[in-house]
Amino acid sequence: MPFLGILDDTKLPHIPGTVILEENAAQSQEITGGLKHGTGRNANVVLVPQPSNDPNDPLNWPQSKKITALGITCIGAVLYAAVVSAMLNAAFFTMSIEINTTIPKLVQASGYQTLVIGITGPLFSALSRKWGNRPIFVLAAVMCLIANIVGSCVNSYEGVLASRILQGFAIAPYESLIFTLISDMFFVHERGLYASIINFILAGISNLTGVVSGPIANNLGWRWL
Repeated sequence: MPFLGILDDTKLPHIPGTVILEENAAQSQEITGGLKHGTGRNANVVLVPQPSNDPNDPLNWPQSKKITALGITCIGAVLYAAVVSAMLNAAFFTMSIEINTTIPKLVQASGYQTLVIGITGPLFSALSRKWGNRPIFVLAAVMCLIANIVGSCVNSYEGVLASRILQGFAIAPYESLIFTLISDMFFVHERGLYASIINFILAGISNLTGVVSGPIANNLGWRWL
């Protein structure tokens, strides 16, 4: 039915730019008959994208292997993306006193971290096409470890700034590549659930970080963050 002036096509069997998921919706065996379909309750679902015949194709992996790979990456997203950027927020006042700086400058350091994330995200996406996602994720984890060590050892604003910038390089892959991981391993009809989980990790858990980091900063000190 027309919506906002957009009319349904009555001539083309398959509208360009759209995806056929339900074979019944296509109403044409000529369009979907030669395509691979799902199994079990998804037997009538056309697989998009179409997997190759290579057993090493991530689309052909067993479901358990896919979920394991995604789960490990989600743990990394929690540690290096959702938590790192927001962990110090609850300790800015204490930090400003100990390292003789101001809260606005500490907030500015977090802004530089966000700037690095935005600039390097496309760079890591391009590198992942050449080297694959796994080396980029491992590199990001190592960089975040180095950044955390630097941040826990410094006694000046400049050291905190350097730590935040290094953390920005580590966060970028987990904010940009994790969604491509979903598209590499899962079909279109499966992606909704996993994309929702990733969105919750990146947005929801970061908002809960202050609940945990506050007591840690009060009882152990901000360097433990």
